[in-house]
Amino acid sequence: MPNTTTNTVTVADNNANKPEESSDKSPVTKNETLTRQEQKVFVGNLSFSTTKESLASFAESAGKVSTAIIIIRGRRPIGYGFVTFETDEAVEKAIKDLDHKMLDGREVNVQLAHPRENTRDDDATTSHRKKKRSSVKSRRSAKRSSVTEEEKKEEEKDKTIKEEEPEIDKKEETEARDNTTKRKKRSNKKKVERERTSTEPSKTTLFIANLPYATTSEELKDKVFSSYKVVSAYVARMRHGRSKGYGFVEFEDEKEQLRALESFKDLVLDGRSIYMKIAFSEPKKENQVEDLKVKNEEEKDTNKK
Repeated sequence: MPNTTTNTVTVADNNANKPEESSDKSPVTKNETLTRQEQKVFVGNLSFSTTKESLASFAESAGKVSTAIIIIRGRRPIGYGFVTFETDEAVEKAIKDLDHKMLDGREVNVQLAHPRENTRDDDATTSHRKKKRSSVKSRRSAKRSSVTEEEKKEEEKDKTIKEEEPEIDKKEETEARDNTTKRKKRSNKKKVERERTSTEPSKTTLFIANLPYATTSEELKDKVFSSYKVVSAYVARMRHGRSKGYGFVEFEDEKEQLRALESFKDLVLDGRSIYMKIAFSEPKKENQVEDLKVKNEEEKDTNKK
């Protein structure tokens, strides 16, 4: 942290001109100076719906807050943040009183934030990465140069072939261009039609996100949506069987779909706030429902084993 390091060096220079003090006072180490100047706590296991305003409001019970930030990767929060207080007492109170408290449906953990220090291992890793990048760049430049030489040879061959070929009649060339343009227009129309049909909102299916990884398709149907007329429920999984954290629930009709959407606006499952919306998918094939039923049966058999 640049500001902290600068302040520490300035204090050392000013003390150099002062007379020596008694040896009873223990010198302040660099780590203690950084920790005292920061007055910052780490807050983990945050809900994706938590904002910096709600985080600051949550932390104000411990003391006056200077800043509160949520760490974001891309456009999405990644589940933790930092709160800076104005006093050391507020930091200690936050760690003591706010740790394992509930915020937006999640039990957060609050710890003292430690400043990151550069080590020799970090420097070695950085230099290794720089060398690796430079070697990759050199290989890429060598490939580009070889490709450029090959392209030049191909261009020379094409020129020679064109000089030897007889001239094509202008009418035939124009007709060929027109036919190509017509084919492109037809393919673009078909593409637009496919995109329109693939983005129609479903009248029976809901998309369910932020599911606990332990939730199965059977639990989603028989426990969470047991009071609704459900045709099938499916939790998406990776190849090795782990849940992706989202799934789909298909109802008998649009009325049941909308009823479930309205009833479960604030649904919390195993400490996680569940997010639901109407699914957008391709038009249903005749055997799509049967496929979902087969997947659910296979999952039941796996759980029994």
